[in-house]
Amino acid sequence: MEQAQHHEFNIFSFDLGGYDRGHKLLRRGYFENVEAIVYVIDSLDKERFDSAQSELEQLLSEEKLRGLPLLVFANKQDLATIAK
Repeated sequence: MEQAQHHEFNIFSFDLGGYDRGHKLLRRGYFENVEAIVYVIDSLDKERFDSAQSELEQLLSEEKLRGLPLLVFANKQDLATIAK
């Protein structure tokens, strides 16, 4: 977990990297008082799209996270032409 502060906002970031680790974070109460979710995916890693989708669905099914504003950020789109 990493923490940053910008003006009156406290930002906590987690590298979930798989549902098992993410689920443990939920059980430990890291998502108390969350007001929004930014979900970052690697847009070049097409092999993980299905697991990223499943992981996001699991997170959004949690009571503490339902109805929150959500931004899905597809990282590395600028590198798509370089990777081909």
